[in-house]
Amino acid sequence: FLQEPPVRNVPKDSSQPERGRCSALWAIFEEIKDLCKFLSIPTFCVMIMQGIFGTIPWTVMGNMLLYFQLSGIDDGKASVLTGEQPVAGAFGNLMGGYIADFLAG
Repeated sequence: FLQEPPVRNVPKDSSQPERGRCSALWAIFEEIKDLCKFLSIPTFCVMIMQGIFGTIPWTVMGNMLLYFQLSGIDDGKASVLTGEQPVAGAFGNLMGGYIADFLAG
């Protein structure tokens, strides 16, 4: 199981503001600094980029009902076609899992 790293108590530094607006600005600065650390990791950048491009098809699929209707398919059939997609996706994921487990041994 995952072992948590030891937690150490850090004494308050006099350079950190105590409260108010300066505290909020300091928190934002710290978050930006942490973000820059993450963005310096090439694997993290690749993961973010694939996530950006991976969301495009799902956004487009939200408009499939409109596409079917504009293609001349009547509303009932377009609804059935749109409703079949998540069911077929769930079945495909289930079968893919069984096949992967079988091939893994």
